[in-house]
Amino acid sequence: MLANFIKLIAAELRSGRLSLIFKEVSMLIDRIALLLTIVGALNWGSIGIFSFDIVAWICGGMDSIAARIIYTVVALAGVWCISLLFRPREIAERDM
Repeated sequence: MLANFIKLIAAELRSGRLSLIFKEVSMLIDRIALLLTIVGALNWGSIGIFSFDIVAWICGGMDSIAARIIYTVVALAGVWCISLLFRPREIAERDM
């Protein structure tokens, strides 16, 4: 069964379809990460300007599990967006 799976992956790689799927998934992750990073930036802006944490307000406090999950997901999105800085420019422009 594993051998058949490996053969299938090899055939997809030779045809180029699998790399296209990986590019599409990567582009979707890029957009989601960028959106989450923007949400985080707006939250930090509201903290800096108004001393008001929107995420904590929505989730019932900064120490709630929901708020901690949101903070963690936004941080992971920011880490993912670091990769955007190191990608070749022509690839980033071509994919959009």
